[in-house]
Amino acid sequence: MSRWQWAVVAVVMSVVLVGAGAYVLVGPREQVPVPTAQATPEEVARAWIDAANARDLGTMRAIASEDRADHFVPSYVDLLTQQDLVVTDDSIGRARDYWLAGTRLNGWQQVQYVPVQFRVLQSDGSFSPTSRTTWGYVFARNGDDERWRLVDQGVG
Repeated sequence: MSRWQWAVVAVVMSVVLVGAGAYVLVGPREQVPVPTAQATPEEVARAWIDAANARDLGTMRAIASEDRADHFVPSYVDLLTQQDLVVTDDSIGRARDYWLAGTRLNGWQQVQYVPVQFRVLQSDGSFSPTSRTTWGYVFARNGDDERWRLVDQGVG
């Protein structure tokens, strides 16, 4: 083979190796099933946490409200820079009715807040890995035949 052909082979192999390495770094660790309409808000919170820990962005997008998915689901850049949340030692509390005037909840017929606590092992530095964080997820839907969708999250 000529030098030119060897150079092309080297470039192609480099691209393949970099792509495979990037996938190992950011690819899903496992696939988490998307909760059905019969799942409770607590079960959806569990699926959200499991999907986040597994880097299953597809399940996370399926759980998040369509208009909030870009805000809640990490990007591949976040995954490469290790700024995705990885939590452990989590506990999920009982869901309760939730409603706040002036929020994005207008138009949803059923809204539930699920309190959680966890220890964040990996993040952008805004959480301490040595203490448990109190957090919560707000899920909403318009009827019993719809899946719960994540519409907000934070300290409740």
